[in-house]
Amino acid sequence: MRLAAQRGVLAGAALVLAVMTSGCWDAVDVDKRGFVGMIGIESVGDPSEPMVAVTVRIPTFPGREQPSGQSGGAGSGTSPSGAPRPEVATGIGMYAEEAMATLRSRGGGILDLSALEYLVIGSTVLPCDLARALSAIMFSPYVPLTPLVFTTHENPASLFRVQLSGGRDLADHISGMQAQSELGLGSIQFRQIWEIAAILRNKTGDITLPIIDMIGSGERNVYELYFAGVAAYDGTKRVGIVDPEDAILLDSVSSGGSKGGVIRVRDGDRDIVVRLSGVTPRVKAARRHGQPAIAIDVRASGRLMDSGALRLGLMDRDDLKRLAGVVEKHMEKRLRSILSYLQGLNSDAMRLYHHVRPNMPEMSFDEFKQVYPSLDVEFRVSVDLTRAGLMR
Repeated sequence: MRLAAQRGVLAGAALVLAVMTSGCWDAVDVDKRGFVGMIGIESVGDPSEPMVAVTVRIPTFPGREQPSGQSGGAGSGTSPSGAPRPEVATGIGMYAEEAMATLRSRGGGILDLSALEYLVIGSTVLPCDLARALSAIMFSPYVPLTPLVFTTHENPASLFRVQLSGGRDLADHISGMQAQSELGLGSIQFRQIWEIAAILRNKTGDITLPIIDMIGSGERNVYELYFAGVAAYDGTKRVGIVDPEDAILLDSVSSGGSKGGVIRVRDGDRDIVVRLSGVTPRVKAARRHGQPAIAIDVRASGRLMDSGALRLGLMDRDDLKRLAGVVEKHMEKRLRSILSYLQGLNSDAMRLYHHVRPNMPEMSFDEFKQVYPSLDVEFRVSVDLTRAGLMR
């Protein structure tokens, strides 16, 4: 009996050792995980009792089992181009957490947020829902702090299901739009979710979000995405829109600098095109009669693009200097116009309070917003202009 007891002990020890060395015995296979690439948030239902709709987009790959089994998805078929269609599903609840719980309860796998790339804010989001949703995502386990945030006029679910021409993936196309935007009209500047949350929580100014919309033909099922400007917020309330060209100047001040983009300037009876390769502001805030006064010096470098009737010889330095002055006046005028527009919306989207606070620490952000509509701001722009094109 003693020998039998010893054998029992050895067998038990072997079983425990086998369990301890078996690795992730409770792990879920990767093909049963739905790696969420995008999350969309919007407010729905009766305005008196609004609900939050959370839409997830899960890219699909040939041979991968659909993990979540949610209804309302785009299906596991293919697009007309042959590319796998993404799975799209929406959950609705009183809060973003409840909406996500609804999605998870549909079972069939794991919704994995560890690879989240983009957070999409619908135009219908109520300020309270946006603030709560940002907090919920920021402090959810295993969610990275790096997702990029943008907004849209579209329904997020419709945007997530869009079939782009050429079979391109939505996330890849948005990334390409940002990379190429500096060469076109307007520069797309995405902020990461932690930056948005930090600005809102610390009250160092108001936020702006780039607007990505789609255009195309529903009959042919061919769509393209385009940059529609930036949305300006008063806290978490969306209050206005700045067009793509002005977004270059707005972002350069609010972000402390911009890589540039293309602007068009009217010179007499012709338009000239300037490709800005860098815009750097220097903001000086001071106290004047107990109120903040701000001076913003903007230094920009750009290249004059030959187009139409505008042909400058390589040695026409006087004409180039004159045109640099035209561009400077244009940028000063646009900056004043943008600020005036934002002041009318009570949106500190240029984040001027961020510069006022070190000089007037006793002034809270709420107190700053009370004097903001009549804030004294002076703009001075200096442009280093060179010419582009072939030597003639």
